[in-house]
Amino acid sequence: MITYLRCNEVSMEHIFQAFSLGFSDYSIRLTMEQDDFAARFFGPEGNSRSHSFLAMDEDQPIGLILGGIRQFDGYKTMRCGTLCIGPAYRGQGISNRLLELHKQTAISAGCQQLWLEVIRDNHRAVQFYKKHGYQARYTLKYYNAMLPSVSPAPSSSYALKKLTFDDVADFRTTLTDCHIHWQSDTPYYANSTQEVFLGI
Repeated sequence: MITYLRCNEVSMEHIFQAFSLGFSDYSIRLTMEQDDFAARFFGPEGNSRSHSFLAMDEDQPIGLILGGIRQFDGYKTMRCGTLCIGPAYRGQGISNRLLELHKQTAISAGCQQLWLEVIRDNHRAVQFYKKHGYQARYTLKYYNAMLPSVSPAPSSSYALKKLTFDDVADFRTTLTDCHIHWQSDTPYYANSTQEVFLGI
């Protein structure tokens, strides 16, 4: 029998087991240690164990939805930090129940919107979220380039200098007419210990 528990009622080990199982066949390899998972997903990612749910088959963790609440784009927002189900348990309505618990928690907390990110080519997930009333709002694009070495800044009237987080947060308040992705906004970086801020 499948049961559902809030994540503050279970161990971090169970939460991590569900995450690892749910992403075991994902298109992007998500391998990390349990401590790294906890530090990231319940740190900068902004998820809360009291807003997250675990699906169990007897004593086996098989599904997970993580949720976090904060002001985002001017609204009190519940964000889905992840939703995953073990491959053998998909298609049984478990993701529907987890998302229902997620929405009920958002409503009880007075949230005005639900938010999540999904890879566009993950067609199954995209259709699932559309079925539940989600609509595409923005497209995120990630770019990278390989550099042989970091060259000195060209001479110009610009200067490159290290900034504090407070400098970045103050600048962020001036950007009122643009959308900034959840993981690029200041509340995310306020809880991160892996960042260096540079400004031009």
